[in-house]
Amino acid sequence: MPVSIVHQTSADNKGSCSKYGHYLNKENKELKKEGNGNRQQFFFNHDQNMITTVQAITMVDDNNKNKGLAKKQDKYFTLTLNFSQSEQEHLASTLAKRPIENVDELNSKEYENYNEVIKLFARQAMRNYAANFKKDIDEKQIVWFAKIEHKRRYKGTDKEVLAGRSKSGELKKGLQTHVHITVSRMHKDYRINLSPLANARSSENLVLNGRKVRGGFDRSSWKQLNEDSFDKMFQYKRGLEEKFETLRKLKHGTLEEKRVLKAEIRLEQNMQPVPEKKPKLISQQFYFIPDQNRITKAQTISTIESHSGNKEISKGQVRPFELTLNLSQREQEHLTSAIAERPVENIEELTALELKHYNEALQVFAREAMRNFAASRKRRIHEKQLEWFSKIEHDSESNGTDEKSSIGKSKTEEPKKRIQTKINITVSGMQKGHSIENRPILNVDLGLKAMLNEKPALEDFDYSKWKQLNQNSFDTLFGFERSLGEKQEVHQKLEHGTLEEKSPIKEELKSNKLRNRLHQKTRQSKKGAKKGKNRNKGKNNQISL
Repeated sequence: MPVSIVHQTSADNKGSCSKYGHYLNKENKELKKEGNGNRQQFFFNHDQNMITTVQAITMVDDNNKNKGLAKKQDKYFTLTLNFSQSEQEHLASTLAKRPIENVDELNSKEYENYNEVIKLFARQAMRNYAANFKKDIDEKQIVWFAKIEHKRRYKGTDKEVLAGRSKSGELKKGLQTHVHITVSRMHKDYRINLSPLANARSSENLVLNGRKVRGGFDRSSWKQLNEDSFDKMFQYKRGLEEKFETLRKLKHGTLEEKRVLKAEIRLEQNMQPVPEKKPKLISQQFYFIPDQNRITKAQTISTIESHSGNKEISKGQVRPFELTLNLSQREQEHLTSAIAERPVENIEELTALELKHYNEALQVFAREAMRNFAASRKRRIHEKQLEWFSKIEHDSESNGTDEKSSIGKSKTEEPKKRIQTKINITVSGMQKGHSIENRPILNVDLGLKAMLNEKPALEDFDYSKWKQLNQNSFDTLFGFERSLGEKQEVHQKLEHGTLEEKSPIKEELKSNKLRNRLHQKTRQSKKGAKKGKNRNKGKNNQISL
């Protein structure tokens, strides 16, 4: 259920809400430092989406003036709307049309829509808040502002921290969306006191000046209204265990009520259907050639054989040879994140459309690599004189000689973690009637770990030139900023250059590493200082179930 909390007040509530209003900007400050300023959240209320901090504070403070409040009375109250993981996943996944486990997985448009949906619910919750006073008022007659946050941090009193599984101040994983609401005590137009801490059930028979009046606020009723609103607005199918009424009875009900409810919950859980496993998108890959994006395996064979007339190849005199293009982790993450407009660490995080665009980008690069292959021959030829086909693979498998496998950290044939994309290319052994000498498989790695399994067998082929051209093509096509340690020319000089050429490169690489380490230490020390400042902050007592 959306846990709707009315926080207990402190000395701060008896004055201006300025301190609390400025405190709610903490997440925006973090987003700015991270370079995600476009994801900042403004304050909002029943009819405005972009309220500044000063405007929000002034709105509530001014409403309490000249309305008969004593100095010791609370001037404002703070509320929180907290969503369960299941509720957040339902909203985010429905909007994005794919499973979402963190708001960072949403692209800019999806993120904007997700926040709009949360605002819609917050406004409905404040309608329920106004109606719950039973004084014939609506949300427009209540002065309030709200702010959405998507991050939470562990506190020293949390179970995970006490158990040693997490550290105080560490960010919580998963979806952590919640809404902070600040509401004025007084009615917008009249001297009507609206306190959510006044118990409605104890004031049902309240008499003022000889006539019965309604007063107080039923917090349990507000929670139930908010739960019903959420389910109706977003078509959320709430299980028995998630319902507010169930939780209330399990805490305050009789032994018989508790026994019956637990039996019903177990029965419901046993009746839950087992979700069907969907086929992985990454297995749905096709072969492609210079002018077609999708061909069958039979067509690939005919492509090579028809080129040579199926004479010499059938006798085994001239065989096709294979090339493999392996992209580094940074290159793959750059490309997938640019396409999805969010950080991507695993190929399965991409939607069907994003995966299609990713494959199309790789096909463009493969064709460019084959142009570079033709240009790297000492006797230069045109790429149209080469006959080839290719296939993209996204799930590399560990082999028995894997370093990790040898120390027991990775089992043979298990998919490696993170993105593992490679492009396999099969090239005909003949070119326009002239045979090309057979070669073994070449692993062409574009990234930092640039290594060859075997040296190229062709004497008239400049492998270093081909690799450099491929790097240049990738950087130009996809706007990739390559670091010094990733550049092919740097590795070439370190392997084959003179001592004079190697020395300045090594010094520059060392300075870059030191600079990165210092930057990381500075960030860690700043985080530590912030944690120290926040340790002694006061805690809000919460009225919950």
